[in-house]
Amino acid sequence: MKAFRPAKSFGIRWNRRRVVQGVLGLGIAGGLVSPDAWMAGADAAEIARQRPQDGDQLTFFGGDRDGEVIAPADLSLGEQPFIAYPRDPSSGVIRDGSRLNQITLLRVDPARFDDRTRPGTVDGIIAFSATCTHQQCPVTAWDVEAEALFCFCHRSRFDPWNAGKVVNGPAVRKLPTLPLRLEGENELRIAGGFSGRVGN
Repeated sequence: MKAFRPAKSFGIRWNRRRVVQGVLGLGIAGGLVSPDAWMAGADAAEIARQRPQDGDQLTFFGGDRDGEVIAPADLSLGEQPFIAYPRDPSSGVIRDGSRLNQITLLRVDPARFDDRTRPGTVDGIIAFSATCTHQQCPVTAWDVEAEALFCFCHRSRFDPWNAGKVVNGPAVRKLPTLPLRLEGENELRIAGGFSGRVGN
């Protein structure tokens, strides 16, 4: 039987944006919340729906560290991937308004990156869309034997060293990458948008 490792920190959490919006909406209706506070909640909801942006931080999704900013030291070579969401650093809003914003983040041997893939990585750390290009299931596992990202739904595998190329289907389109950069000495930042269409 093949060995698979599920992604670290994958879990279910309350959507904070929706909870805050609901509370603010009830507060306005009852005269307890000002229209300015409501507008701030609406702005946060719009930011949460936006795709990852250049300069965004990366945050853990689920588990004990849900919402915390991820640093390079949090990822070790050979460990299972993390599931992350982007975070707008100026507002502090996590862009969790769409599941298509989920990111699979892992650290692999940087010497094996091809020339197309290497520029968007940081010390072997690479980010992909966590949404399979077959039928939009989450790509959240690592196939130890194949050394590939793995989708449990229909068993598609993707090569992390070759820009998310399909190792075997039924997916026929590679998994989009998300370029990264290092800010300062110890802060991962997103360096642009996804390399292709997210999902199928």
